[in-house]
This record gives sequence, structure tokens and C-alpha cells, in this order.
Amino acid sequence: MTFEVVAEELTAHASHLDGLTDRLDTAISAAETVSMSDEAYGILCSFLPPIVNPMEKEGLDALNAAKEGVSTTADNVRATAKQYEETDQASADSFSPLEEDVEVRESAVALRGTEAPSRSMAGRGTDDAVTAAQQAPERFSMAGDEPVAQRPTHFSMAEGETVARQAPAPF
Repeated sequence: MTFEVVAEELTAHASHLDGLTDRLDTAISAAETVSMSDEAYGILCSFLPPIVNPMEKEGLDALNAAKEGVSTTADNVRATAKQYEETDQASADSFSPLEEDVEVRESAVALRGTEAPSRSMAGRGTDDAVTAAQQAPERFSMAGDEPVAQRPTHFSMAEGETVARQAPAPF
């Protein structure tokens, strides 16, 4: 299962939730100002305030809780958007060295004039340098003026001991 998250849309949703918080503030202010005194019901209905006032308080508490919940959700959505952006950036940054290697390789392939050998996902494939020498030994390398097949390669076997070997001949 895959999904796409657009951090800007999450941030826009958080702003929408902030708007709902403002509307809940208006409702809370209205609820606080509409409270009636115990004398408002008169003598005949004096039994109603003890019944109605607790309900009024519960309604006000519910509005305050809703405002707090929406405000917390807006903050969490903003934090989630930020976390997605940071994770995406960290992932992109981790691919930067690979991207540079690909650009270098593409440049080398263009200079060499041959296509680079393909590699499978399992890492099975041929060594690029050997394959290039086998495929086109008459081509010049990027490192020197001698054809690849004629230039000896040096590598150190042990401290102070150097062995020279010829590049492989073409098939």
C-alpha cells in the first residue's frame, strides 16, 4: 500500500482547523454571556435553575473541550507536516552522493563513447573497468594517453612490493 502526503496540504488543513478554533471561541463567548440569573424564571418556575444551570455548565465545558481538541489537532497536523518535510529532505540528502556518482558515470560513458554495462538488482554483473577494456581496448582511458590494453596497471601486493599486469586482451 502506498500513499502520497503533500505537506503543504497538511499545513493548509491545520490553518482550517485554526479557523474552527476561532469559531468555537465565538460560541464560548456567546454561551458565557447568555446565562440567566436564578430570578429570571420567576417564583412559579424557581425550581428550573438548579436543573438548567448544571446543563449550561456542561455545555460550556463541552465547547471548551472541543476548542482544546481542535487546537491540539491543528498543532499535531502542523508537526506532522514538518516531520514529513524533514524526513523527505533527509531521504533526498542521502541520495545526493549517489546522484553525483551517476552524473560522473554518465559523463564518463559519454566521454568513453560506450554504454555502461547494466547491473541487476542483486549486484550480479560485470566489472565496469574490465568490461570497458574487453569491449573497446583501442579506446583511450580518461586517465592517460595510452590505449587501455597497452597500459600496465599497478597495485601493491605487500609493503614495498609492486606487481605490474597487463589489462586483459579483447575476446
